Amino acid sequence: AEYMGGFLVRALLKMCIGCAAKFGHGDGFLVPGAQLHYAPDHRIECKHIDVTLRFDIPQRVAFVEVVHTLVGHGGRSIDFNAFSFSDMSVAAVGEAPLTWRYNGEILNVVWDEAVPEGQERQVRIQYRIIDPVSGLFFSYPDDKYPNRPVYVFTDHETERARYWLACVDYPSSRTTFDFKITYPQELVSVANGLLQSDVENGDGTKTSHWHLDFICPSYLCCFSVGNYNVVQAETVDGVPFQYYGHVPAEALSLSFQETGAMMRWMVKKLDMPFPFKKYYQLANNSHPSAMENISIVTWNPRWLLDEKFAQEWRLFFDQVNLHEMAHSYFGDALVCRHFEHSWLKESWATFMETSWIKDTLSVDDYHYELQDCADAYFLEADGDYVRPIVTREYNSSWNLFDRHLYPGGSWRLQMLCQYLGEQTFWAAVQDYLKRYYKQTVETEDFRKVLEAKSGFNLTRFFDQWIYGRGYPKIKGQFKYDAAQKTVQISVQQIQQVENKEWSTFDFDLDVEVTDESGQVRTEVLHFEKVGTVVRAAVAFAVSSKPVQVRFDSQCKILFKMELDIGDDVLIQTATKSVDLRNRLWALGELIRGGSAEQMRQVRDIILQDRFWGVRVKVAKLLSKSKHFSAPHILADMLQKEVDPRAFEGIAKACGEFKDDRIRQALLARLTDVGSAIDQLPYLGHAAMLKALGAQNMAEDVPLILSYCHNERIRNGWHGIVLSGALRALSEFRFASWQRDLQDSVLHYLLDQCVYGSLPESVRPAGVSALAQFSSHINSRASRTMILDAMKIYLRDSSYDVRKAAVAGVVTLGAKELTGHASAVRHVLSRQDQPWLDQQLLTLKATDENVTAELKKQVEELASRLKAAEETMHKMSISKQ
Repeated sequence: AEYMGGFLVRALLKMCIGCAAKFGHGDGFLVPGAQLHYAPDHRIECKHIDVTLRFDIPQRVAFVEVVHTLVGHGGRSIDFNAFSFSDMSVAAVGEAPLTWRYNGEILNVVWDEAVPEGQERQVRIQYRIIDPVSGLFFSYPDDKYPNRPVYVFTDHETERARYWLACVDYPSSRTTFDFKITYPQELVSVANGLLQSDVENGDGTKTSHWHLDFICPSYLCCFSVGNYNVVQAETVDGVPFQYYGHVPAEALSLSFQETGAMMRWMVKKLDMPFPFKKYYQLANNSHPSAMENISIVTWNPRWLLDEKFAQEWRLFFDQVNLHEMAHSYFGDALVCRHFEHSWLKESWATFMETSWIKDTLSVDDYHYELQDCADAYFLEADGDYVRPIVTREYNSSWNLFDRHLYPGGSWRLQMLCQYLGEQTFWAAVQDYLKRYYKQTVETEDFRKVLEAKSGFNLTRFFDQWIYGRGYPKIKGQFKYDAAQKTVQISVQQIQQVENKEWSTFDFDLDVEVTDESGQVRTEVLHFEKVGTVVRAAVAFAVSSKPVQVRFDSQCKILFKMELDIGDDVLIQTATKSVDLRNRLWALGELIRGGSAEQMRQVRDIILQDRFWGVRVKVAKLLSKSKHFSAPHILADMLQKEVDPRAFEGIAKACGEFKDDRIRQALLARLTDVGSAIDQLPYLGHAAMLKALGAQNMAEDVPLILSYCHNERIRNGWHGIVLSGALRALSEFRFASWQRDLQDSVLHYLLDQCVYGSLPESVRPAGVSALAQFSSHINSRASRTMILDAMKIYLRDSSYDVRKAAVAGVVTLGAKELTGHASAVRHVLSRQDQPWLDQQLLTLKATDENVTAELKKQVEELASRLKAAEETMHKMSISKQ
């Protein structure tokens, strides 16, 4: 789906584009107004949609005719989703009379008599679409951005086709399609299915006819016309590849170079031919991420690679590429009946990424991906909310597309794969794909196929891990009795102690202990519920003192664990464990311990670890620990790092501290601007600049401004480094005697945020930087100027700028702009409006917190004043 992996948060933050992250819905998954949602009835079912289109691109207008072919199941009426259409007319095709009503959101069509089972009807709907809020996007140059590309483009997940296409806009309604598109002949077109004809009309336009014969829900239909570069690429097993975009053709070829190998791997893994007759990929500026439309995947072009970007972004890009291809099976060929079952596509596509890494890269890469998925899920489950993987209760279907759905659900598939065994699991998956090919699926369909193939009863697993909440948090002790030469391990689940809404879990946890002689002993911790406590314990003999312990080395279970264990064992595990997951766990336990010796060991171990991802994870653990020694270790890591993939993560961790050693390490990388541009990877470079800003040393402002002014930076790949430089400026906090410098930076940011000043891809980062920098400015005149600017950005034509402005209003705590921020609702799709509601709730809570704090301060001052008055009164009496 709209790729969130790592998940849109990781992507958006890495790209530094400044747009508010998709994930993180505030203090809970649900906000007021949440409801239970169900798939619609299909008493009259859509069978085919014939769409005829022409456009006025500069005016953002589409002229649309839709002919629906419908099949009866005894119903008389059908509701089409159709949001804010103009000049609508509806007529029957054929003799069956009908009536219709349209309220601006729903087109209700009623036949005089019920449509018998299996009988077809046709209805023609004509209308205009004028500057739609979503679903259909226009781009055209203006005087400020004369090189802006020309295009019309669609993007629909989850419920946004309705903003231009009259349809039943839910996944259980699937049809074949014809697109007949008339557009300026200097442009090119692309759509689902195969091109049937391409005819020049003699008036400067041409008409292309695309036909899709594979049944398709509305959210997976897609077309675009534009002045794209087109690359004719390879053909795999009769499936041709083409790539479209506004970046150079070389970048398209470089970015998608692994697509063929991925398709060959996937066809073999799933034992099923690729479902579609072509596989095209299109990068478009209006796309937020990546999307698996049937036979044509669409991309955010800011994810595409050049040679330098590939040094740090190659694996992530390839994962997204694999993810979207996996949807061709999980989500396209098999469609989730309704949104509560979306894990059957998103969790699956994410798990296919993990499986591809396991089959094609190193064991460390595989374990790192599993750890990354676990950490992403933990971040949401521990810091924001827990919810069942499958739930009908939500505010918007879009809210389901979170870290529970992507990495959280992927880990549950990982556990099922390990529990059933690789061979049985994949054989069951192949049966599942064949059985439900071209059908809609629900969670229970998948469970029953797994059970039929394996013989396991998986009801308990699904109750706990799919319909339940949370994951196991384990705490316990590890003891070695030297006299008896025995090891005792006792642990218990503590998640319900922290939150009663969480589930408890039945599972076995493998333990492997290595002693000084090199002998390895493997045991199993079996969790059982005793009263209200879920615990496990094991005791066993060893030949000598344990030197290393590993838990779940095969990555069978998603869990967190804290264990009281000796430093010697942790150090040896962190140094010598062959699996990355246990190395990271041991390093985390040493950091949690936090003694001077433990931190020295962490430094020595991490500087020698063979895998870049371990250094990134430990850098994050150090930043989270806020330990006194952490800045020194991070500075050493930054100085010694050579892998482009690790720079960004280490630099971000450095930015959590204000420390002279970190500052000197950053300056060593950044002071020579030309050398830094040549040598540093983009994301790492941007993160280092931001970290330097976080050091808050006024003498560094000229260096950062020199990056902002540098033409190579301003014209750089996707504006990544320029975004980082702007964010660096946002980190500064100036003292009262530095008012002139503060005003200088403020006016620079205000000037840069003026429409036309920054590259378009960087504008959201500019607005975010302005809000962040201004959040500590107390001058009434300056704040008035800042808020006036935010009012303009809230009305900007760019969706990303508007969202950055809303987030900026929250950052500023500008309750006086609540009405202006609320008005953004009118240019958001319904599925985006809960995000706005959450932002407004956060703004209100910020104001209430400030009010409460001020009230507290006033009460404290009043109490002190009263005490002082009483003291003075007593003093005056004593003098008398």
